[in-house]
Amino acid sequence: MSVKVICLGDSITYGFPFGPGFSWVKLAGDRLPFEFINEGVNGDTLGDMLRRAPSVFRKYHAGAVILLGGTNDAYIGKPTMQAAADMRQLVTMAGNNGLSVFIGMPIPSLEDYIEDKLIQYRQQYRQIAENFGCSTIDFYSAFFGSSFVIPDRKLFHDTVHPSREGYKQMSDIVHAAMFSF
Repeated sequence: MSVKVICLGDSITYGFPFGPGFSWVKLAGDRLPFEFINEGVNGDTLGDMLRRAPSVFRKYHAGAVILLGGTNDAYIGKPTMQAAADMRQLVTMAGNNGLSVFIGMPIPSLEDYIEDKLIQYRQQYRQIAENFGCSTIDFYSAFFGSSFVIPDRKLFHDTVHPSREGYKQMSDIVHAAMFSF
């Protein structure tokens, strides 16, 4: 039996606007010997993910979880320390449920004020991963060309959601990060 991997997140995990069949979760699941479970909900904040997590973790007998969230929190202006506290709680809860934890680095936003907040969140997430000894998945870097300065607009459907090619890039990042899991 293959390892189940819960993918807990927001619309970027769900696969908006194309649907779960075109999400990074589905695309990664097609390439890796794991059962990827899409628990992305459009509009979810980290707080929403926290409220859902206990029932999601109980529902599946999974071996790992990929946590990808924060974009909606940035849109509502959640303070960085609160977003970090929410992520710490998610990581703790997942660990208490025996899950290996992967923290996803949120993809860039083409809106500067959102990206400024996401930069802060990513810094905190990296520190949390280091403190808890969990892995990170750098979805962020998937959205840059060779210059690594300006995000590649063709990888976006709008200012925050990936295009189909963007979701493929995200699945490539998951494949590389979890190939030896």
